[in-house]
Amino acid sequence: MWLKKLIVTDFIKEKIWEKHQVSRLEVEECLVNRRHVRLKHTKNPARSVVLSATQNGRLLKIILEFQGQGRYFLVTALEMEPREKRRYGKKIKGGS
Repeated sequence: MWLKKLIVTDFIKEKIWEKHQVSRLEVEECLVNRRHVRLKHTKNPARSVVLSATQNGRLLKIILEFQGQGRYFLVTALEMEPREKRRYGKKIKGGS
């Protein structure tokens, strides 16, 4: 698995809940979902965007910062925008 450890500070956990009503459990559900889409976001710092769905079908965009050796720091998590939902739908159905 590409993700060996997810690092979530109390500040980030509170921020994503207060600002976006996303829980850490939902983030974890998305990251273990085999039907996720991982995209490069920036090189410096090395960040990735993960588009995925929770077990209840909530579509989330998760931004992670690579820390080395399979460890990623959670930057933020929020609901996908319509454009991202379309992209996610195409990718998981085998489109480009």
